[in-house]
Amino acid sequence: MNQSLGPLPESDRNDEIEDLSLKAFIAAIPVDRFRVRAEQGKDKGVDRYLEVKVTGHDTNLRSQIQFKGMEKASPNADSSISKSIDVSNLNYLLNGPCPLYILFEVSTGELRYAWARDEAARLQQENSLWMNAGTVTIRFLKILNKAALDDIQHRIMTESRINRTINERLVQPSRSESPTFQVDYDGTITDSIQAVEIIQKSGITYVACGFPEKVVELAGLLAPKVLHQSRSQLVLAYAQYVMSRYDTAMGHVRECSLNGSKLTNADKWLLEELRNSCE
Repeated sequence: MNQSLGPLPESDRNDEIEDLSLKAFIAAIPVDRFRVRAEQGKDKGVDRYLEVKVTGHDTNLRSQIQFKGMEKASPNADSSISKSIDVSNLNYLLNGPCPLYILFEVSTGELRYAWARDEAARLQQENSLWMNAGTVTIRFLKILNKAALDDIQHRIMTESRINRTINERLVQPSRSESPTFQVDYDGTITDSIQAVEIIQKSGITYVACGFPEKVVELAGLLAPKVLHQSRSQLVLAYAQYVMSRYDTAMGHVRECSLNGSKLTNADKWLLEELRNSCE
């Protein structure tokens, strides 16, 4: 070994694997469909942005990506690969747009991916107190191949379009819904009249402002006739979708569709976006 350079820090294999992961990912992403953008400033859990391109146009429809790597994996019984991560990392990603984990296995050169919101929903079903743990296990089942690119592009575009629609409705409310509402400091509402008022007139806004669980609770106060109205079912579909309960959300989408003719054009658009996203 040449000692003429003096004492130097030892190269870290984890850094090398991270570099290999990034190179493999960039090589797998077609430049005509996506743009890989660097995260500016100090990395706190986001390694890159993946932006969708449509017919040669940049869209700013993005996913935040965190890369993970391992030398060699031992697949689970369902062919997935498990990777332990810090809870703080997952929680951090969940605050961003369409968060995505990418796993690179050095021995095979294979890339896999897992949606952070889907993994959070699975963890919630398995253990409602998972946020109190120091680490959790992400299960990588989907292989990043050509077919997966359609899934990734569709997911990013759908989530981004839904979020934009909700934000537009917050600043320019339609006549069918007003964003004006009041929530007690402890979030408790027990009046069935208030429940109807919130869900029927401000339900979408209520969910968008971070209260999907409360909307589901309020639905328990509704009379069956009101509960099964298309407007109520649309709000519940959106609430369940936000909580990553896609099967339950799809049930509300189907029931809403039975009387979908009574919805406004904006609500019909949201219904179709929820249907496509859940599917």
